[in-house]
Amino acid sequence: MSAFADCQFRKGGMLEPSAKTRRLDSHEDLIERYLAKLALSDNPRLADLVRAMRGALLSREERVHSILCMEVAGAFGLDPAEVLPAAAAIESVHTLTSIHADLPALKGGEHQRAGRACHEEFGEATAILAGDGFLGTSLALITNEQKGTPQQLLGVVRELARSAGVGGAIGGQALKASYAGRTVDHRTLDVMQEHSTGALFEASAIIGAILADATPQEREAIARYARRLGLCFRIVADILLLSPIPDDPTTRQIEAPDAPDGAGRTDATFPALYGLRRARLLADKSLGGAVRALEGIDADTAGLEELAYGVRRGEYSAGATMRIRP
Repeated sequence: MSAFADCQFRKGGMLEPSAKTRRLDSHEDLIERYLAKLALSDNPRLADLVRAMRGALLSREERVHSILCMEVAGAFGLDPAEVLPAAAAIESVHTLTSIHADLPALKGGEHQRAGRACHEEFGEATAILAGDGFLGTSLALITNEQKGTPQQLLGVVRELARSAGVGGAIGGQALKASYAGRTVDHRTLDVMQEHSTGALFEASAIIGAILADATPQEREAIARYARRLGLCFRIVADILLLSPIPDDPTTRQIEAPDAPDGAGRTDATFPALYGLRRARLLADKSLGGAVRALEGIDADTAGLEELAYGVRRGEYSAGATMRIRP
């Protein structure tokens, strides 16, 4: 039985993974309200830039990174509301990378999010500057708004820099651009995922752990969880691109047409390289690895486990809610 199939029936009073918990929902509500009130600039001469930034930031359809940060902090005993500035900084970095990934110069558009991209609405120059502006916004949120010791805040900035830089999202986008239209092998796809999706997932979890004063051992365990969670998220999102069919509300299951293994190898997605059947199994394996990484943590990790199952079901993928056929 796959890890996904196993999540249908749980024992021992643990969280039922058939729906997101109220706690995870509350994190999403908190971050949405916080972002809506975020002041970017009151200079009327920058109104177009601010509109572009706010439009990109508030139009996102999923907040899995900030939810992850907040739930990790809560698991280690810190009120999740205490890390809202850090969660907003993470969303800022994510929005930066999303704006830039959609730009024609970076071969964007093949798998663009729902709605008009920032450059389509405001022009390429404003979109580039809006994306760049979020880097400063993320740092301002940490240095001006986030509570913590100097050592903790330095650690948070370090994680943000790692996830956004050449070793993170920028490196991942550079690889995607350089391999556009070219054959992508398994290792290259893994490196792309590790630099883009994986790096920001890992940073989100570690930032929550840092601010909650988790031990180095706990941080390492939560980092392992986040790396596997990020991989699961990427695979499920890739599968959703192939079959954006509305889900069945009674079973929350979506059926996607299968494809032969290795079909469309020039498309840098897991189903294109592995085929849908193997991609599903790899998502199951990633889910199992994420859940196992929580076993050694002496904290309330039930919400993190539920988050992992929700990611596997596609509940945090932009554009649709789905559950993948095991």
